[in-house]
Amino acid sequence: MKWFVVLITALMHNFLFAYNYQDLSSKYEAQAQAFFKDFQYKDYQSFYRQRHESHLVDQVYLKGESQFFIKIGLRAEKSETNKFLKHRDLIVYNTHFSNIPVAISFKKMNSLQRRSVLRSLKSYFRYQKLYSLIELFIPSAQAQDCMNQMAPIVDVENLTAPVQKFNRDYLMSQATGCVQKALSGAWDRTGGVVEDIGRGLWNFIKSPIKSAGEFWDKAVDTYKVTKEFVTKIDEKMAALGDALGSLTLESQVQLVCSLVGNIGGSVLLGVITGGPAGLANAMSSLASMTNRVVKATKALSILDKLKYAKKIGNDKFEELINKMLTTNKTVELDRVNELANNNMTRLTMEYASCAL
Repeated sequence: MKWFVVLITALMHNFLFAYNYQDLSSKYEAQAQAFFKDFQYKDYQSFYRQRHESHLVDQVYLKGESQFFIKIGLRAEKSETNKFLKHRDLIVYNTHFSNIPVAISFKKMNSLQRRSVLRSLKSYFRYQKLYSLIELFIPSAQAQDCMNQMAPIVDVENLTAPVQKFNRDYLMSQATGCVQKALSGAWDRTGGVVEDIGRGLWNFIKSPIKSAGEFWDKAVDTYKVTKEFVTKIDEKMAALGDALGSLTLESQVQLVCSLVGNIGGSVLLGVITGGPAGLANAMSSLASMTNRVVKATKALSILDKLKYAKKIGNDKFEELINKMLTTNKTVELDRVNELANNNMTRLTMEYASCAL
């Protein structure tokens, strides 16, 4: 009898949430870009540092176990708007703000908290500037492309002073954007191939009609995978405290970004589509590179000091880091580290540039 009740409950759940979204997100791209950049809610943290279609939603906001997802441009059926709907462990709310369709899902937020978010969103959209000044002078698509190129992934402009203490939390808050950029880049480089290994996610993204339940399932799954990857990298960085603590904070961020960027596109794609095995494979690749970082602590410190003194630029610093992380010339790499450990600054720089 118990199994029958469970079955009926599951069927009723599927029936109650069996409606579709009309995906109009391309029509509201400018508003979504502005929202991603401008909207903040109280002391909640925004998770995504860049927008990407594989995320499905525009942003996730977090505080402790409380979280809410936002997607601009999803239009629900009229009968499913302006009311709270339960889907698994989410509460979904579909509505319009200033005639813009918006879908929101909440997790571990009570009624008062949910309504507070809705008031904040209503206020934001009421005063949102729908068109930027640049769009008055150049086509919208060109303006959007320009803004995408200008948007910084990691803000390191003011991180030029040397630091003596390794601040893991602050480092990861800065480097998270690189992690998300690397995952998105791996996705982009596959083109349509991702359809075969990504459980049809590409087709789902491109479809103008989306099952509401499937949309939120996939959006939550994407968020969980990305967050778990960031968490695993964060744990790995804890073991590099001594090596990273010898660098300026700007160079710490550059090093973490280089570590993730050198994992490899196919391995990173496995993080998105391969489940636990894909994540384990990526962390194995990262481990081999972090071992090199530990051995190269002194050499990295020398390069960082040269960069801080403006003897080498950011591009050269990044080039040498990438060589040290990926080169197959292990004998030459050992020699670089030996020169550095003997404080031969100029020889370290010259040999690393020429031999790796």
